[in-house]
Amino acid sequence: MAKKSLKQRILFFERLENYRKNTHNKLKGKIDLHRRNISFLKSGFSTKEEYIDAVSEGFLNYKEFREKTGFSLYSNYKKRIASGFYTRDEWEEALKLGFENKAESDLARSIDVKNKKELITLFTYKLQEEKEEAALIESEVQSYKKLISVEFDHIRLLSYKNEIITLQKKLENMSELNEILHIIEHDDFALMLVIFENKRLKLLEDISKHLEWIETRFPYLEKWNKVLDVLNSFHPNIPVQLDRVAELAELDEEEVKQLLIDILSEIPSVGEFLQREQVFIKKTKSEDDLDSILNEMKQRQISFDARLLNRYCLHCGHEIASTELQFSSKCANCDEPIPICHICRGYIFKGDDILEEENCGNLFHKRHILEWVNVQGKCPICRSRINEKSLNKIN
Repeated sequence: MAKKSLKQRILFFERLENYRKNTHNKLKGKIDLHRRNISFLKSGFSTKEEYIDAVSEGFLNYKEFREKTGFSLYSNYKKRIASGFYTRDEWEEALKLGFENKAESDLARSIDVKNKKELITLFTYKLQEEKEEAALIESEVQSYKKLISVEFDHIRLLSYKNEIITLQKKLENMSELNEILHIIEHDDFALMLVIFENKRLKLLEDISKHLEWIETRFPYLEKWNKVLDVLNSFHPNIPVQLDRVAELAELDEEEVKQLLIDILSEIPSVGEFLQREQVFIKKTKSEDDLDSILNEMKQRQISFDARLLNRYCLHCGHEIASTELQFSSKCANCDEPIPICHICRGYIFKGDDILEEENCGNLFHKRHILEWVNVQGKCPICRSRINEKSLNKIN
């Protein structure tokens, strides 16, 4: 019983000591708070926050603060410090012109703008130009997406990819102006900038994803063309097993099966694929029409051979040998540059079906520019809105 009573006593005194310490700490905290309140009331500052901040700056009271800084309001003193100006006179002079910090004042001086109102007006106009340019880029990217989704030519696909990369770089360069615009302190202007910046970054993200998709398109097209070459080598109306097509194309059967389905959906004239029998059959016209087919093929071949052998300068009519184009893109006779179709990147010769865009005067192959106008609706060079009536035939 004695041991138990001793433990209880020890526990009681420990609790008593803890209570005494807690009470002492609470009283000490209240005393310190009262002292700070008294110091604040004696200091002459209008708010506790100003007083605490002023003490951290080394000012013990309002009188000392005013004598050392010359400011009557502590808030104005803090604004001057935050503005970045070295002297009060510079800061007050800038305030008269509406500038809130040194960065704004330096920016206005660098572009010869007198006050902040003019600065905001100028850059609001520039921001609007950026928004319109971004909207145009977005429209062009959407147009290229439509073109690329149905494009099966490797060279044209690469050309579209390069065009999209150019648009991507334009968007990235807009960040340089955005960094300048962040200097200007104005609520409405800041909100406009945030909205535009979010849209610009979202569009850049969309372009990056599409460029990644294009990269996956190239190997797909390589397989597409490989299978198509194999199909063209077959005789019409003779069934060919899927495994034979896969063997000749050097691809997996499942890959070839999907490629066959895709090819025939885009080019039905190639033939038909009987999925249940796993057989491909190349199509041909009826026997009655065989003579007309042969004549048509013969005429096409003659025309094609003539174009390969006889190419003439559009300006002077001089015959251009294929070897000449390996060393120079100018005519050896008149020294004029041989025009290039900016869609297919191929040369334009006399005798080709050519159309001229009336706004910028650029020349295009008729088939290529008409396809482009139907999808894009604007010139690939000057970007002006055009239609078939804007294109003039060149004889």
